[in-house]
Amino acid sequence: MFPALAIFASAFLLRLTHIWQIRQAPFFELLFGDGMAYDQWAVRIAAGDWLGTSVFYQAPLYPYLLGLVYAGAGHDLLLVRVLQALLGASGCVLVALAGERLFDRQAGVIAGFLLALSAPAIFFDALIQKTALETFLMCVLLYFTTRVVDEPEERASWFLLGLTGGGLALSRENTLILLPVLCVWLWSEWRLPVRRRWAMSLMLAGGLALLLAPATIRNAVAGGGFHLTTSQLGTNLYIGNHPGADGTYQPLRSGRGTAEYERTDATDIAARAAGRALTPAEVSSYWTRRALDFVLSEPVAAIGLTARKAMLLINRVDIVDTEDMQTYAEWSWPLRLGRWTFHFGVLLPLVALGVWTRWRRLQRAWIVPAMVLAYAGGIVVFYVVARYRHPLTPFLVVFAAAGLTALPRLVRDMPRHQWGAMSAAVLVVAILANWPLLSRDAMQAVSETNLGVALQDAGRTEEALSRYRRAIDLQATDPAPYLNMGAVLQGSGRIDEAAALFVKAVEVGPDSGEARYFLAKSLLERQRTTEAIAHLREAVPRMPDSPDVRTSLGIALASQGTFSEAIGLFREVVEMSPASAIAHWNLGSALAAAGQLDEAVQELEISVRLDPAHTQARADLDSARQLRDEQRSPGR
Repeated sequence: MFPALAIFASAFLLRLTHIWQIRQAPFFELLFGDGMAYDQWAVRIAAGDWLGTSVFYQAPLYPYLLGLVYAGAGHDLLLVRVLQALLGASGCVLVALAGERLFDRQAGVIAGFLLALSAPAIFFDALIQKTALETFLMCVLLYFTTRVVDEPEERASWFLLGLTGGGLALSRENTLILLPVLCVWLWSEWRLPVRRRWAMSLMLAGGLALLLAPATIRNAVAGGGFHLTTSQLGTNLYIGNHPGADGTYQPLRSGRGTAEYERTDATDIAARAAGRALTPAEVSSYWTRRALDFVLSEPVAAIGLTARKAMLLINRVDIVDTEDMQTYAEWSWPLRLGRWTFHFGVLLPLVALGVWTRWRRLQRAWIVPAMVLAYAGGIVVFYVVARYRHPLTPFLVVFAAAGLTALPRLVRDMPRHQWGAMSAAVLVVAILANWPLLSRDAMQAVSETNLGVALQDAGRTEEALSRYRRAIDLQATDPAPYLNMGAVLQGSGRIDEAAALFVKAVEVGPDSGEARYFLAKSLLERQRTTEAIAHLREAVPRMPDSPDVRTSLGIALASQGTFSEAIGLFREVVEMSPASAIAHWNLGSALAAAGQLDEAVQELEISVRLDPAHTQARADLDSARQLRDEQRSPGR
């Protein structure tokens, strides 16, 4: 009892200390990325929108729990963080109990304290992100898995395993891969007669169905198709598997990596390719086919990409898609003290030591390492970011603790000839985990840029500029902070300074379509149309799914009288955005200027129908009709 209380108290106090220290940081109340999306979703739920109107695109469990908190206690982010700290501390105790069952009491206690002291765990438990919930559920899953290893006939544990698996699936969809592992282990368990295996299977399925069935039924009603949890499988598969993929998150359209855009872009691009509106299931299937086309048509590249993702998964550097631990560590001493020791570069060699020294026990309880491999594979199939891999930590600290507790016995009893093999294995893992694939400064630069965007959106422009400068100091070769900083300065009327930043963005990122687009817009404002057109021509193939780039190029060409090419670009924009009144207006205006009045009238009529308040489109329509009628009148 005392070790459990000590583990809980130390974990909870460290997390509370961290929360208290970051409360004055600019990112405490400012949310961005998925955190902002979950918060907005939870606010709608708390306001009474419990069902929503479409198939779940993002996993729903965390925002629904967040909505319950908001409904009961108001929009209190401090309370949410404290509740997550309680979950995190409770998870440390469950890991200790699991470690005791799997190995011994000493290993369990060390595992619990390792997770309690883990800087990444402290960091994730305080984010408005679903990672805290996923990690807690993984702790629960680990605990009940070790229980069924020892007591396979305990029906309640199998039911609770199913319930936990359902919760995980509603929080992170790829965790469904763990359930077949449980089933394979159960049906290979010779200690149980067949009828008992069926009984345990039904308990597992019952717990799973209890949580998944409501979401599946709700999705069917909302979207008219079968979606067990969400409809983003195909999109995520493509993001991690396409020509140009690097194993990390990349938005479908450049510069549109936030949750608010991803679903819309995935749907728009797929619908345009199909030439019709698509259901969520059809959108997911479209992206799945594109990912499989890449794998089948470029197998060597696909294998190389998979190998890179595996290396990224085990690397010491946490891959950031939104916010990073180093930025928070500047405000929090628990993170400052722990960030250099509690990372995968230290943890994985200890895991290798634990697996080597406790192999016989793991052979009898092979389900536990099998679940680690299955979950790791479920990440590598898609793409790697830190918050996806962190839920592995509860399993890994148990193996690491087993290795640490075995060291005294190894020193005393292991034959010398075995030391060499074991040391070599641990050294290989240490080298692979610490291989310099990524830069911590580059990861922090991403976080600083995202924070700058959030501050910019909140109207705190001077603070945003300081964050962009910090991002540039950390990673001078990323065009994003130059572009964002330039946009702020341009909005403040500092045109020349903004232009210089856009030029710099193109210099450091010559292949960035977004950088060339921003520079071109700046050139257009300064009446340097010919230069702008040159950059826009470079931007179009680099941003193939962006209607904005084509629109800008079309307008620039039309201003120089190059109507034929401009019309072609505007037609492409109308294809991309058939419901856009502006797209039809641009096309209609260009057609009218080129003398193609019949089609111009048609396009302008569509524009006015889509947006009756668009006065310029009405005026252009009246003018085009008049010119058309004059052309048709007798005697002309």
